[in-house]
Amino acid sequence: MNDILKWSLIVAVAILALRFIIAFARKATSGKPITRVMVATFIFTAISAGLATYLVGSINSTIAEQELLGDREKAISDRLSLIREAEIVYQEVNGSYTSNWDSLINFIKNGEYAIIQRTEEIFTLSYGKDSVVVRIDTLDMVPAFDRIFIANYVENAIDSGDFVKFYVKKGEPALKGTKAYSFINSNGAEVSRDFANNGTVGSIEKIALGDKITKGELLLSYSEYRFDPETNLDDLPFVPGYDRAENKQFDIYTAKIATGAAGLLVDVIEVKNLFPFDKSRKESNEIKNRKPLRFGSRTDATTAGNWE
Repeated sequence: MNDILKWSLIVAVAILALRFIIAFARKATSGKPITRVMVATFIFTAISAGLATYLVGSINSTIAEQELLGDREKAISDRLSLIREAEIVYQEVNGSYTSNWDSLINFIKNGEYAIIQRTEEIFTLSYGKDSVVVRIDTLDMVPAFDRIFIANYVENAIDSGDFVKFYVKKGEPALKGTKAYSFINSNGAEVSRDFANNGTVGSIEKIALGDKITKGELLLSYSEYRFDPETNLDDLPFVPGYDRAENKQFDIYTAKIATGAAGLLVDVIEVKNLFPFDKSRKESNEIKNRKPLRFGSRTDATTAGNWE
C-alpha cells in the first residue's frame, strides 16, 4: 500500500475514533441515544478528512519527486559539462578526443596546457609582393586541471580616455553587473564598465588617476571556478545519482569523420547518459532535448549539449 494512502487512512480512523468517543461520552452523560445519522456523519467526516490528507500528501510528494528529478538532471548535466571541457582541452593538446576514461582522468590530473601567443609580421618582398610571417610563441605551461576548471576573464579598456579609478582590489570578488573601473571619455563624460562575469580579481594594472588609457588596453584580470575543484575525478565516468557499485557509466564515442566534398577529416565526440532518471527521456523522441542527456554528435563536429 502507498505510504501516503496508509497514513491517510490511519489519520481518518483516528479522527473517526476520537470524534465518536467524544460524542458517545456526551450522549452517555446526557441520556440521549446515539442515532444512525450521527454515526454516518462521523464516518463521512473521517473519510473526508482522510481524502483531504491524501490529496495534500500526494501533491507534496509529486513536488518532492520533481525537485529530486531536477536535482539529479542538474548533477548529470554538470558532469557532462565537465567531461566536455576536459575533452575539448585534451583535443587541443593531443589533436583528437579520447574515449578512454583513464587517459582523460590522467590528463586532467597530470597534463599540461601551453599558453601561446600568435603574432603576424608583414614584409614587402623585393618585387613588391607582401609576405606574411606567422610566429607562435609559448608563453607559459599551466596544469590542465587549471585550464579545465578555471575560467579566466579580462577587462580591457572599452575606449580611450583618462583613467579615473578601479572599484575593486586584487583578491576581492568581482560580481557580475557591478562596476570594474571608470574613465573620462573624449566627450568629457565619466564612463564606467561593469563586470561581465563573477570571479576573483587576480591582477590589476598599475594605472593612476588621470593616466591615459587606450582602447583595448588590458586593465585587470579575474577568474572563477567553472566546476567544483573538490570533484572526485575518479568518479568522472559514472552517472551521478547511482551507487558507484552499479557501474552505470556514460557512453562515450569518439572518431574522425570525413566532411564536405574534399573529405576533410574532423574530430567528433558524443557522450550520453544511457540511464536517465526521467523515464520520458527516450532515444525515440524526435525533439533532441527530450532524448537522454548528452553532448556532441557522431555525425557533426559539435559539442553542444541537449540541456542547453
